[in-house]
Amino acid sequence: MKNNIWTIIDPSNKKDIVQEIVIPELPTPKDIKTAITDTLGNEIPVTFASLSRDEKEELRILRESYSYERKKKKKQEEASHDLQIRIQKSVNCRYLTYTFNCVTLYEMLVNLKRGTSTNRCGSRARAHTKVGQAQTITKHQRHKGLANRGREHI
Repeated sequence: MKNNIWTIIDPSNKKDIVQEIVIPELPTPKDIKTAITDTLGNEIPVTFASLSRDEKEELRILRESYSYERKKKKKQEEASHDLQIRIQKSVNCRYLTYTFNCVTLYEMLVNLKRGTSTNRCGSRARAHTKVGQAQTITKHQRHKGLANRGREHI
């Protein structure tokens, strides 16, 4: 699957196993060197200038890794969003309500797989289904009423 997102959205996995797409934070000098204290016990902030040559090189390597991971996670986010749109466009309108108000694509797929909603989407999906049923009954009654009126004039 595009950008290896199946491990993140696979509905057959349990929720506690599913990984989230988390954009990493930019490494700072504090990630390389702990805070320094002077002779009076005051904490001196760690800055790029306070790093040794080796520490600066280590920070550069961490930032390259960060850049790669950030791009990868952004692509995963885009792929997940694109897939969410594609699913909503292709799903039968009868089941579309199961895709509404889901926080993650995983949640959406689990709802669709179950055919019923048991999470945040649940109350709205069930309410929407009941409204749809009421509308269908009303249309049927109107149609039945029109059919009966037509017989009166014969």
